[in-house]
Amino acid sequence: KKPTYTQVAHATEVIKTLPDTFIPLSKETKKKSFISPHRVNAMKYLLKRGITEIDILRYNIGYSDEGEYSGRVIIPSYDFRGNLNFFSSRSFYDSVKMKYKNPSWSKDIIGFELLINWNEPISLTEGVFDALAIKRNVIPLFGKTMSFSLKEAIIRNGVDRVNIILDADAQNDAMNIQNFLISHEVDAHFIKLTDEDPSLMGFNRINNLIETSNASDFKSMLEMKLK
Repeated sequence: KKPTYTQVAHATEVIKTLPDTFIPLSKETKKKSFISPHRVNAMKYLLKRGITEIDILRYNIGYSDEGEYSGRVIIPSYDFRGNLNFFSSRSFYDSVKMKYKNPSWSKDIIGFELLINWNEPISLTEGVFDALAIKRNVIPLFGKTMSFSLKEAIIRNGVDRVNIILDADAQNDAMNIQNFLISHEVDAHFIKLTDEDPSLMGFNRINNLIETSNASDFKSMLEMKLK
C-alpha cells in the first residue's frame, strides 16, 4: 500500500509532501474526479465558509477522493522558499467524528510564510480556517502557542504590530503571547472574541475588530488576569 504522504529524513532535514491523493480544486481536469461528489461537496463546504475561488487558488486548497484523506479539504502551508512546511485537512461531512487530520510533523514552522509581508501588521490565529477568514497577512499557529521559528522571525524582521486572535477558551495562551511581544517592544493587539471563532464571524466582522483594537500594555494584561 502506498503511503499517503512521505517523510524522508536527510540528517536533520525532513522532506515533506502533500498526500499522494491530493487534487487541487483550482485545477480543471477531464478526469472523473472533476465531477466527483467529493469535489462538489468540497466546493460547497468552502463557499459556505466564505472561502472564495481566489482564496482556493492563492492557498492551493485541494481535496482527496480516496485514501485516509478522502472527503477532506486539504490546506497546504509553504515556507518563504515555496516549500511545503505543513498542511491541515478538514472533513466536509458532518457524520465524520474526526474533523481535523494533520500530519505528525514538527510545528516549529511559520504558517503561510510564503504569503507574509513582515513590514505590515501580522495577525495570529489558531487554525487555518480562522486565518482564511481574515485573509490579510495572517499566520495560523496550528495550535495555541507561537513556535520558536515564528518568535525569531518577528524579532529579526522588526515587526511593529501583531494582532492576537485566539479562540475565547485560549485566553491564557493569548496572554503568554502578549507577554512575549510586549517584552520585545512589539505592539500587541489582543482581539477579544466571544463564543464565535473568526472563521464563523467572517471577513468583515473580524477585520473590523482588528482595525478598532487598541495596543495592549502591562496594565491591560493585569486587568485581564484579574477578570
